[in-house]
Amino acid sequence: MDTQRENSENVSFAELAKRVDGEVRWDRLIRQIYSVDASIYQIEPACVVFPKSRNDVVETIRFAGEHNLTVTARGAATGITGACLGAGIVLDFSRYMNRILEINYQEGYAVVEPGVVQDQLNNAVKDHRYRFGPDTSTGNRATIGGMFGNNSSGAHSLYYGKTSDNVLEVETVLADGRVVSFGEGACDGDREFAPLLAELTAPVKDEIARRYPKIQRNVSGYALDLLTAAEGGSKLARFLCGSEGTLAIATRFKVKIVPMPVVTALVVLHFKDMIAGLRSVPWILESKPYSLELIDDRLLRLGRENPAFTGELKWLKGEPQMILVVEFESDDRAGLEAKVDAFCREAEKRCGSDALTRVFESSGMAEIWQLRKAGLGIIMSQRTPEKALAFLEDTAVPPEKLSEYMERFQQMLTRCGKEAAYYGHAGVGLIHIRPLLNLADRQEAELMTQMMQEITGVLLEYGGSLSGEHGDGLIRSWLIEKMYGPRIYEVFRKVKNLFDPQHLLNPGKIVDPPQPLQDLRRNLTTQRYRAPFPTMFDFDRRHGGFTFAAGMCNGNATCRQIKGNMCPSFQVSGEEEHSTRARATAICQALLSEDASREFVSHELYRTLELCVQCKACQTDCPSQVDIARMKSEFLYHYQQVHGVPLRNRIFANIDTLNRLGSLTPRLSNAINNSAVVKKLFEAIGITSRRKFPAFARERFSQWYRREKASFPEHADGDKVALFVDTFAEFNYPEIAQAAFRVLYKLGCRIAVAPYTCCGRPAISKGLLKDARAKAERLAALYLPYVEQGYRIVGLEPSCIATLQDEYRDLLPGDVGDRIAAAAMSTEEYLYHRLRKGTFDLDWEDAHDRHVHIHV
Repeated sequence: MDTQRENSENVSFAELAKRVDGEVRWDRLIRQIYSVDASIYQIEPACVVFPKSRNDVVETIRFAGEHNLTVTARGAATGITGACLGAGIVLDFSRYMNRILEINYQEGYAVVEPGVVQDQLNNAVKDHRYRFGPDTSTGNRATIGGMFGNNSSGAHSLYYGKTSDNVLEVETVLADGRVVSFGEGACDGDREFAPLLAELTAPVKDEIARRYPKIQRNVSGYALDLLTAAEGGSKLARFLCGSEGTLAIATRFKVKIVPMPVVTALVVLHFKDMIAGLRSVPWILESKPYSLELIDDRLLRLGRENPAFTGELKWLKGEPQMILVVEFESDDRAGLEAKVDAFCREAEKRCGSDALTRVFESSGMAEIWQLRKAGLGIIMSQRTPEKALAFLEDTAVPPEKLSEYMERFQQMLTRCGKEAAYYGHAGVGLIHIRPLLNLADRQEAELMTQMMQEITGVLLEYGGSLSGEHGDGLIRSWLIEKMYGPRIYEVFRKVKNLFDPQHLLNPGKIVDPPQPLQDLRRNLTTQRYRAPFPTMFDFDRRHGGFTFAAGMCNGNATCRQIKGNMCPSFQVSGEEEHSTRARATAICQALLSEDASREFVSHELYRTLELCVQCKACQTDCPSQVDIARMKSEFLYHYQQVHGVPLRNRIFANIDTLNRLGSLTPRLSNAINNSAVVKKLFEAIGITSRRKFPAFARERFSQWYRREKASFPEHADGDKVALFVDTFAEFNYPEIAQAAFRVLYKLGCRIAVAPYTCCGRPAISKGLLKDARAKAERLAALYLPYVEQGYRIVGLEPSCIATLQDEYRDLLPGDVGDRIAAAAMSTEEYLYHRLRKGTFDLDWEDAHDRHVHIHV
């Protein structure tokens, strides 16, 4: 790695930028952002290239060869082994080389570029009832190129196999810059390399037959067993699959697409004992399920606590230690029900489950799959120094030996005094096991390597593999020689030298790796959890400290999903720099730097946070609940202390004051706001002239309330509600607050209306946190007396209510924020509460004449 840094210091990457059509970046911010993936490692590259074509890849590799720099391919970087990290040039295929070039339903294939996302391909073919077979849990952001590099599989490999079973052809660029194709047909790569590989493997053919695991899920090392297998036909496209970009850089794929099942259903088997439940796996496989997945009690418990699953998981019965999710498919509903009924009858006799749930509804099945796919992120959401780490998370054994293997694994954990989280693909003998360790403790870091050594020996006993779908990367490559023996390992070296004699392509993976404790992530190996300077928000009490909160990002890249709420700035730009992961990484690096006070207020950090719209989707949609919105507000406060507050920010932060003034003469104010002169002034301070400002109402809500209060005599009893009227409902849309008041009154509520005050949300968003705290204190002074009398605070604007429920707890002193938060709820939440209680007594006969205000 040090050699790469020395080489890159003397390189002019501006020269490379002239040779490619894509983008070339080598600034410090982009290097920091691309220093991490979803693994425990961190390696800063010298440069990042965003190729637009195969020719860009050719030129980049030639440039790297001329300057003795390494080249590492990268997709969405959802991998958890560090395979896409490198100290030389990183090629990010996800931004531009993400096109689906051809779909042929008659012959069952698609031609795609490496940056195509798995779900992007599935969405393109689903109207014809087709799909790409492998389906990783990261399918809404993982790229086909990354899946090829790791030889990924997913939940349905019982039917579809691994990625290597679904690749027909691959176009590559070799280390010498030549473009060579491998696969079916008369591919030049097969003609050139097949005889050379046969010559290398012939002397160890018997050794390969003896040492390679006889299981579906083995992607560790190079697939020499495929080359020596008796089956005919082209093998080299499949052979390159799983080589982690160490032999060639793929630029185009021809992959299979297969018909989707017509209907599916799930059977959830609940077990109080995991090992006993796993003994049922061989019998369950006799029923030929479409998939067979495991979820443990830790994931189930965290799922219940996670905001994304609040009030859900109704299919879960009791407190099982483990559930097995068995999926069946059929061509019609009647056939599906017959399969499920037959299985359930046998299950009640044979498998010893403590409870059983059948799920036919699509919503219920979607929820179970969402929980299973969010497993990694949810497990990593625990706010403790001990993390559920990925180092033995991908071991695989024959399914009939799974219960024995897991028993041995648990015995080792007990002996080490450690716990683990479990989830994964029980049907193929692969359980993702994540022991909880604190890498900031050197002894625990060394324990990690000791556990890996021990389990490798156990795997050899059971005919298992170190990696069933995630690959070797930096975390497991050091154990490959132990798994396969020195003779086969030496052939691995020869294969690497055959394709890449200068070791330019992703070195240190599979052969000749660094030590496993080298290049660990800085936030995992530090005990600095607090910011090295005072913060306005209290990050310590609930979040473990500012640095710890930023370090909660484990890189799983949910923020790169192609659909959903998170992250809007990434979905619009397609740039990693504008993802939640990038922002968390940049914040963490600034806080961990030697001069954190200066780095935290840098223009570079501002650049990556600038497009964050503070929607707070990351707080709920990110399984690890990384709240970038709060961190951005804290950053803006410190940044503006040094660089000044833009007039634009002051205007938006004090929208309540401007509304007070504008409402004094509403007609005149509306005319001024829409005038050409004002629009030009707004443009000058960074507010687009296309923005249409809300009109001032002729009468404020508080004025209406004073005038109409006598028309609503107070109810003698009923729910106590303090109606919180936000700025827009007070000055711009008072009819909304009036309607809410009438609805609450008709429900029999005893309504209190405090004098108008702003909650401080705009000031929080713009980083004026002293002003925000002052406004929060004013609001608390007005509403706490009501709270002490048992009133709920019911508000109309979700953003404002969310501020009371969340930010106030970290902005106000003592328990003041907690008390306000506990009492606050939105109008929708309150009405739903009444509906659940059965006390929602309203007559909606004229509802068709009403306009309903909905905040999305």
